Amino acid sequence: MTESPFVTLLVDDNEHDAAAMRRAWRRGEIDHPLYTVDDGQSCLDYLNQVSPYGDLVAAPMPSLILLDMQLPDLLGLDVLRIIRNDLRMYHIPVVLISGVARPEDFQEAALLGANAFLEKPSDYEAFSNMIWATVEFWRHNRFPHPALLGRASRAA
Repeated sequence: MTESPFVTLLVDDNEHDAAAMRRAWRRGEIDHPLYTVDDGQSCLDYLNQVSPYGDLVAAPMPSLILLDMQLPDLLGLDVLRIIRNDLRMYHIPVVLISGVARPEDFQEAALLGANAFLEKPSDYEAFSNMIWATVEFWRHNRFPHPALLGRASRAA
């Protein structure tokens, strides 16, 4: 049985940031696919395979979600809350990304089950290195989400 490819879903409404992410992908020679959506509802539609994301070949289930905090329709924390409350997707690692991070955002993200919270550096080189390291970490380390551990012990 072959392992499914590692797929990253980027959720970011800022085209400049999304383009920087794609450049970081090419520059870091990351050899697995990056899919992008530009708002929270599109992220949820993608994850729920709602049109136009109903085809698993064109829109495969992600192995990692890079989620911007400030989206035009839903906050990243709201999208995270929905993901963590859905049994079909709560296991997917979610890394929140913010240009301006407040301490209370870090705390709420942790309480909601974010796997990591990154502050976007203003320097492209630092941004590119941060993204490469984050993606490579999750590609090689598939830890169960803490919520899964709690569910497993309660089920036993």
